[in-house]
Amino acid sequence: MEIDIEFIGESAHVAFPSEGKNAFNAMRMFLDNSDDLLNRTRDSILFGIGKYAAGDVRNITPGYSKLEGSIRGESGGEVIGFLERIKSILEEIKTMTGVHYKITTGAHYPEVIVNEELYKKLQPVLSEEFIFIDCGSKMTGEDFGFFSKKWPSFMFWLGSSKGERYGLHNPKFLPQDDIIEKGKTVFTTILKSL
Repeated sequence: MEIDIEFIGESAHVAFPSEGKNAFNAMRMFLDNSDDLLNRTRDSILFGIGKYAAGDVRNITPGYSKLEGSIRGESGGEVIGFLERIKSILEEIKTMTGVHYKITTGAHYPEVIVNEELYKKLQPVLSEEFIFIDCGSKMTGEDFGFFSKKWPSFMFWLGSSKGERYGLHNPKFLPQDDIIEKGKTVFTTILKSL
C-alpha cells in the first residue's frame, strides 16, 4: 500500500522554537516509533520510506513535513492492521506535540497467491530445461496479485542477468534482447504442460 504522511505544525524562527510546533521533530518521533513497532510486530511487514521533505529556509523551524513510502505484507489484513497501528502512533505524537497529521493512501496491491497445484505440476517440467529457483515470498508490489485472486495462478521471475547486478527501478537495468526468446520458450513449455 502506498502511503503519504503529512505533519502539519507551525513554523517559528530558530531563535524562538517554542513559538512553533516543529513538524520535522514530529516526523522524527514517528520514525523512531514506527521502527520500534516493526521490531515488535509478529506479522511479515515491510514499512519502507523513500522520500522525506521538511523545511523551507535555514532559520525557520519546519511547520510542515512529509514522508512517502509503502506498507507491504503477506496478506491484505496484515497491511491494514499495521496501518491502524501507525494511526495510533500518530495520535500519540499529535497529543504530545500539537502537530497534526494527514494520511493519504494510494495503490494497494494484493498478495500474489501461487496455486499449489500449478506449482507442483510446472516446477518439475520447468526444471528439466531451466534453472528453477524457488525464491519464496518477496515484498515487491505486484499487480499480478489481482489476477491470482480471480484465477489459479503461477507467477515467476524470468532471470535475465548475465552477471550484472542492478536493483529494482534502476535506469541501468536493460536485459539483453535474447531474453525474449527464453521467455517465449518458458511460456510455450508452460502451455504445453497444461
